[in-house]
This record gives sequence, C-alpha cells and structure tokens, in this order.
Amino acid sequence: MQALWNNPIFYKYRLLEKREYSRSKSSFWVRQMSLVWCVLIPLGFVAMLALPEILDSISPKFDPARLYVALSSLASRWVGALTLSHFLVLMVAIGLSLHGTCSLVTAEREKKTLESLQSTMMSPTEIVNGRLASGLYPVLRELMIVSPLALMLGAMAGFGLKALLCIALLFSSVAFYGMVGLWSSYMCKNTQHANRMASGVAGSLLILVPMASQLSGESSFLMLHPVYASFSLAEGVIPVILVTAFHFCAASLLWLDSLRRERSAVRV
Repeated sequence: MQALWNNPIFYKYRLLEKREYSRSKSSFWVRQMSLVWCVLIPLGFVAMLALPEILDSISPKFDPARLYVALSSLASRWVGALTLSHFLVLMVAIGLSLHGTCSLVTAEREKKTLESLQSTMMSPTEIVNGRLASGLYPVLRELMIVSPLALMLGAMAGFGLKALLCIALLFSSVAFYGMVGLWSSYMCKNTQHANRMASGVAGSLLILVPMASQLSGESSFLMLHPVYASFSLAEGVIPVILVTAFHFCAASLLWLDSLRRERSAVRV
C-alpha cells in the first residue's frame, strides 16, 4: 500500500487535487460527496415524513400507543430508504468509476505524454496501478466515508451482515467497472471512443442482461447482476456473494490484459 501511495502517477494526481481543494474547499466537497448525499437524502426525507407523527404522539400529551405506531411506521420506511440509498450509491459509484478511468490512457495519448511516461524507470505494473488508483481514488474515498455510516444504519435496522455484504458488493463493483473503463482506454484510440466502449460494456451488463433474462425466461442471467443481487438479499446472500466474486475475478482478468498491453506498448 505504501508503494501505491507513493506511486508517481498517483502522487501527481493527489497534488493536483490538493491545489483544487485549496482554491475552493466548499465546492470541492460538494462535488466530492455525491455518495454521501445518496445515503442522507432518502433517509432525511423519511425522517421528515415520520417526524410530525412522532411529535404528535409526544405532545401535548404523551401517548405510548401512538408513539409505537409512529416508530413502527418509521422502521418500515427506514428499510425502504436504506434499499433506495444502496441502489443510488451503487449506480452513482459505477458511473463515477467509469468516468474516472475511461480517459486515463487516451488523454495521455492525445496530450502526447504517453511515450514519455513509458520511457521512465517505472515498471508497467506501477504505471497501470498508478492510473487505476488515480481514477478510482475519489469514489473509493467516498465509499470509505459512506461505509461506516451504512454499517451503523444497517445494524440499527437489523441487517448487520447484509449491510457488510452490500458494502463488499459496492467495492467489487467499483473495482470491476473501474477496470472496464481503464481497459477501454487501453483499447481505443481517443477518449470519445473509450467513453462509448466503456458505456456500452456497462450498459450491456446492467441493462441488456435483465432484458435478455426477461425475453428468454431464464433467471440465471440475473445471478451476476448487482442490482438483482442487492434486492434479493431478503431471500438469501448467495447472489451477492456470487456477484462480488464475479466482479473481483473479472476485474483481475481485465487488469492482467491491461498490464499485458502496457508491457507490449501496443499502439492502437
């Protein structure tokens, strides 16, 4: 981890981000906290809906029966808000991962800095890891902020283990779709084509797979779909474990292919 943190490519990215932060701290955090808002906004909306009913049961006269009904209603809505929050965080995290990595190689190629980077003393592994860390650092930082909050809220709702599995699914999704973006950047000549390719691969997996499952009547396609796995947690944890394992294995294969391309210095 220390070698990755001191990676020259990643270090340069953090310097640029630090300069951006020093120019405007408030705008920086507003843009860098999108996942936190995805968690807090649904929960805050549910709390606002339940607050008048809770206050009415407390004042002017305390009514335990009404308070119990109000808290029960809040608990049922709380579970729905947590589910919606997880769905929003998952979709936004996938989008941020693709956006952060799909232009890393093509941007260097367009700026004519790709050859100079390959002529340095950095190994191909360091170059690939530095690019991947630079692209995924913002979304991973947000997930590290969101994860403790999600674990606490999940434990309060009685879903401690399931909340932990959902967090593992989020990290695996970021790793996989981040590698999809980086691999697309290696495969394409320019940033526009890389964006299209990464979006096409992600769209095929997230949209076309459920459509194919509906048309064919075969539900086995959905066993590797992150949204389906998340919403099937009430029935069991196997789908989430399968999708998480698939994401990490597929991300490893894409990383190996990107490393092969970096070693061979393929010019597309």
